[in-house]
Amino acid sequence: MSDDIRQFKCARCNCALEAFPDAKPEPRAACPKCGEGDTIDNVVREIGDHMMEQLAQGLNQTFTEAARTSKNVKFTPTFKPKGGHRFIVDRESH
Repeated sequence: MSDDIRQFKCARCNCALEAFPDAKPEPRAACPKCGEGDTIDNVVREIGDHMMEQLAQGLNQTFTEAARTSKNVKFTPTFKPKGGHRFIVDRESH
């Protein structure tokens, strides 16, 4: 039996991951469409990385726009997205 983790999604399919808490040797989560999966710990770590990247991108965009409207402030963006995330958070569900 599996449980839906609605806010956690497969980045490739944009499909909600299914959790398998009784899997051995460790609990797992996987995409029901493409089968991409990993341990719950690794899924949560990768989703955390994705969230931090989204936050950094948003801050970079905010600072860039603020500096663009100011004659006294210069901002040189240094954000370079790493990408390659297999799992993401559905920001619409929050």
